Amino acid sequence: MLGRVATGVQRTLTEHWRALVPVALLLGFASSLLGDLLDRSSGAVEELEAGANLDAGSIIVGVFSSSLLIILVTLVLDAVLFNMIVGGERTGTADLGEGFRVTMGRIGSLVLLVLMLGVLVGVGLVLFILPGVFAIVVLFPAVAVLYLEGKGAVASMKRSYQLVIKRFLEVFGLLLILVALGITAGFAMGALGFVGSVVASALGSLVGQAATYHAYMDLSAEPASLWFARPGARPRSGRLVHLTPPTSRVSGRLLESLVWSSQIAVDMCRRSAVASPLRRG
Repeated sequence: MLGRVATGVQRTLTEHWRALVPVALLLGFASSLLGDLLDRSSGAVEELEAGANLDAGSIIVGVFSSSLLIILVTLVLDAVLFNMIVGGERTGTADLGEGFRVTMGRIGSLVLLVLMLGVLVGVGLVLFILPGVFAIVVLFPAVAVLYLEGKGAVASMKRSYQLVIKRFLEVFGLLLILVALGITAGFAMGALGFVGSVVASALGSLVGQAATYHAYMDLSAEPASLWFARPGARPRSGRLVHLTPPTSRVSGRLLESLVWSSQIAVDMCRRSAVASPLRRG
């Protein structure tokens, strides 16, 4: 798997770097700006604790609103970059307008999915760390599933779990390599300050999103999971055609969400129970 993903990432970046790099740099700028904002806010908090004459309410509101806006922009740009990669691989053209159109067409499901992922991973990391790591790995291709298979947020998580669980160690190894590359790029560019942070974030986003696409394709082994008028061929309109998820009753969706959340929670807790005696020993 690692070899196939690496080859796919190299091909994607070689063929479509001109279209992808500007979006990646914009994404890197937003990510670095968010980090800088959080650093400044922590400094303001320290001044407040030291008794400085500052308006705490204004600082909190300003930091929260600015951070939320940047997070939303980063989320959208990340998805746009991913969908541009998908378009480049499937139609031969990594088009910004098409990537934005596809992204905004599922923005509600994307936001819901990211919120659910954040809660599951956050709770897992806070409880015993290992469940959080487990959740990060099994839900790694969830966003890819959402866009490539047209599923809803909960269904995307379930499908992601099914794809990864049988090849857990392979995906875990891929994520370790991506994290190592990100850390290396961060250290290498650290001497350049804010500019270096932007470049490192951009490189991480490019490699990460390309790896996500190719990992999903390797895991699913279903080239037609991205629905075209003619699978494998360029549609006449040049636009991606996604399968629209079937509608269902609200009560049915709520029940599905509860059942799936409980299943993954039980799985995470079981793994924690197995890991806890090992840590005490």
